[in-house]
Amino acid sequence: MAFITKRAGGYSSDGSRDILSLAPTTLAETTPLYLGSSGLVREVESLIEGR
Repeated sequence: MAFITKRAGGYSSDGSRDILSLAPTTLAETTPLYLGSSGLVREVESLIEGR
């Protein structure tokens, strides 16, 4: 889903960084996922980080 979102002009994040930059270490690893327009997802990141 993150790849498709990026190709459509959006952005995906785990709340602090681009989700596509993460490399899984285990098969059942989980992480939060925020998908949407670049501006809105970056706004969510800033709210999570407390800026």
